[in-house]
Amino acid sequence: MATCDMGYEHEAARPDEAEAAVDAVDIEANAEVKVAEIEAERDVTLAKIAAKVEEAHDETEIEALRAEIKGIKETLDRIAPPTVDAPEEAPPAPPVVVAQDVEQPEVEAPPEAEKHEAPKPKKSRGLGVW
Repeated sequence: MATCDMGYEHEAARPDEAEAAVDAVDIEANAEVKVAEIEAERDVTLAKIAAKVEEAHDETEIEALRAEIKGIKETLDRIAPPTVDAPEEAPPAPPVVVAQDVEQPEVEAPPEAEKHEAPKPKKSRGLGVW
């Protein structure tokens, strides 16, 4: 038996058990590290696979959109009339001729319409009974 700093007597610790406990903690920590490494490697592999799938999906979608645009362009080419290229230079405008000393014919004013008066409302006399 061994005496501790407080003056009590205890059984002596077995060095085998203390070393075994330390070894067990080290083994458990190493196992946790290995598990974390394996999980991280798995996550990276899954991310790479997901990226490849997403890329393939994007390429497929791009090809489908390109085909749709091509079809729309073909339809427009069939439906729309051909465009006429604008001439490089517009033909000159004809000269404007101003006639002078020309008598303007008189315009007759329309006859005034007969005025009609609106009928006046009748005035009420006295108090009526409802």
